[in-house]
Amino acid sequence: MLATASSDRTARVFTAEELVVLRGHTDTVWCVAWSPDGDRIATGAQDRCIHVWDARDGSLLAVLRGHQDWVVGLAWSPSGRMIASCSDDRTARVWDLATGRESMVFTGHENWVDAVSWAPDETRLATSSADWTARVWSLATGQAERVLSGHGGRVPAVAWSPDGEKIATASHDRTVRVWDVRSGEDPLVVGVHRDRALSITWSAGSRLVASGSRDGTVRVWDTDMPLEELMRVARRRTFRTLTPEERRTHLLAMRTEEGQ
Repeated sequence: MLATASSDRTARVFTAEELVVLRGHTDTVWCVAWSPDGDRIATGAQDRCIHVWDARDGSLLAVLRGHQDWVVGLAWSPSGRMIASCSDDRTARVWDLATGRESMVFTGHENWVDAVSWAPDETRLATSSADWTARVWSLATGQAERVLSGHGGRVPAVAWSPDGEKIATASHDRTVRVWDVRSGEDPLVVGVHRDRALSITWSAGSRLVASGSRDGTVRVWDTDMPLEELMRVARRRTFRTLTPEERRTHLLAMRTEEGQ
């Protein structure tokens, strides 16, 4: 099944045909997310509300209120017990679905918060923002553990790797970057689009990232290709070996049509 969000104030669930129309928001629906078990759908809208729906019959299960501006991003926790949301009010919030109440508010971004992603162990969140940064937040303290600075433009997408060790970001500066959660080292630039990078997702093995861009492409980048392999693929077209610092800030790992 497929869930969509629309400016006609609805979310819809499709297979080959439309199954359910989820009506209840009073303004444009900006985001939609399936629960991990597939039984529920969460939607966020310009009306500042989050609705939780039964995916099978379309019944409204909960309305979550607290944001002071448009709700633009949603992410279910891996266990399905919580929802994280982000908003143009410059906050991210966590909602306890057992109580239907807001359990935590994260403040610190200096512009709209565009995206949110859970750590696999549910102890932290990653957010990205129009303030050109991403941030890592602790659910234990409610504070930012790290500010991920380096992009030269809005960061509309962030994704935590399935193994919990890395965070990927996509930016209007056209780059895709990968950050080591544990080391705090500067990020690797693993890809560059010809126009703004808008979306990002990890492969199940936590090695490849796929990014979507305004340049009309979706590209897959290898985040862990050894330097020796890159040099082999280049087939002697490199004229010198990059220093470790140059590799960290400028080297791009990509795959050829042959999969190399």
